[in-house]
Amino acid sequence: MEALNILYVGDAQHSDLRSQLSAYAPDSYIMQPQELHEALAMYVLYFPDVIILEGCSDLVREVYYHLASGVTQASPQSPEAFIVIADGARWPTPANALLTQLPAQTNIDTLLAAVEQLRKATRAQRLAQHPEAA
Repeated sequence: MEALNILYVGDAQHSDLRSQLSAYAPDSYIMQPQELHEALAMYVLYFPDVIILEGCSDLVREVYYHLASGVTQASPQSPEAFIVIADGARWPTPANALLTQLPAQTNIDTLLAAVEQLRKATRAQRLAQHPEAA
């Protein structure tokens, strides 16, 4: 996997999947905020390639609400790539975003495949909107 900036927001009890991701993507920069303002600051300052939200904690839901609400004013040139790891109802896909939802018991291979698929889809969407960038 190529080096990516990953914003990973998850419940403390689900750190095993995040640890495995670090091992499989050692060149990637994986940010794991502990508070809402920290997550939003990391989003604004580091332009994550993918945003992974694991679980249904208050922090995960607050981060998703803020990023999905358009408060961040996502650029049309760079669609947001979300991976939600949670059981239950399907999370809505925000405007100008790509969203993949995986079950709570997802393994690392499924997560890595979803990251790669979103990375490719994001690039394809960017090139379709701006063919001169190819």
